[in-house]
Amino acid sequence: METRKIIAFGKSSYVLSLPRDWMDKHSLNKGDIIYVSEELNKLTLSPASAKVEKDPVEIKINTDGKSLEFLKREIISSYINNVNVLYISGSDIKKKAKGIRHILHGLVALEIMQESGDKIIAKDFLNMKDISIVNLVRKIDIIIRSMVIDTKNSFLGKETENLDQRDDDVNRLVFLVFRAVKSAMTDPSVMKNMKMDLVALMSSWNFAFNLEKTADSIKRLSRIFPLLDLKKRGKDDLISIYSKIEKNYLDTMKAYYGKDKMLAYTVSDERKDVMKAIDAFFESEEKQGIIYDLVGQLRALMSSVHSLTRISYG
Repeated sequence: METRKIIAFGKSSYVLSLPRDWMDKHSLNKGDIIYVSEELNKLTLSPASAKVEKDPVEIKINTDGKSLEFLKREIISSYINNVNVLYISGSDIKKKAKGIRHILHGLVALEIMQESGDKIIAKDFLNMKDISIVNLVRKIDIIIRSMVIDTKNSFLGKETENLDQRDDDVNRLVFLVFRAVKSAMTDPSVMKNMKMDLVALMSSWNFAFNLEKTADSIKRLSRIFPLLDLKKRGKDDLISIYSKIEKNYLDTMKAYYGKDKMLAYTVSDERKDVMKAIDAFFESEEKQGIIYDLVGQLRALMSSVHSLTRISYG
């Protein structure tokens, strides 16, 4: 880490010299304006305007000997870390091309520019300065609310739309939140556009992560509910538990949007009663494999929602 000495300038100001390499990198000269922002115990300097276009970040991914799941992790990791161009190639790419296309299509603004028998080239068309993490969270929330309603309807025997697709939509938006956070943490101009500090960015990452977990549990419950064979009392108890979790989620999001810590504290207190109701339901039902799966997912859903609540008052 390079050190600089503070120089007194007049009676009320101090001057700090800037590294020449940093000035050259951002094409800054005497008289240019820079932003100075205070974050916790440090100052962050950033150019007032981006005079130089950054070179696109590129990566080469070889498919040989890798499963689609492995490639999926590699591609998503590259996307989250703001890689702009992906060159995907390998001797077995023909066999995996369909799966790779599906992975790429599942990422916002990542388009396939070229595809041949031995390679796929994908390019990112996203301008991170146009992204609003708050708006992304709202979009994820809207999808989850619809999943909650349809999952309840599936238990009541009503026709529902495919929840797997909506869970995929949640994943796409969550990956975009992760990418936005990473971009803001490495580019002060992006952070300034988002009007968020480091604490808010990390909170957003954690919040999006738990929204994804919430959607996953709802999706799994939607698969379990139609298979249940419960007596009337068991059905009533289950609907009551699920409705309490639904209300807990809705109140949590209300507290989050309104920055209402008192509401979040109240919602957090309700978790114990919901967990007790889940335990009582488990004790009252005949122990079958599907009941274990059901109770496990109900607990997982409540835990994810509770994590959202804790972030809301944290």
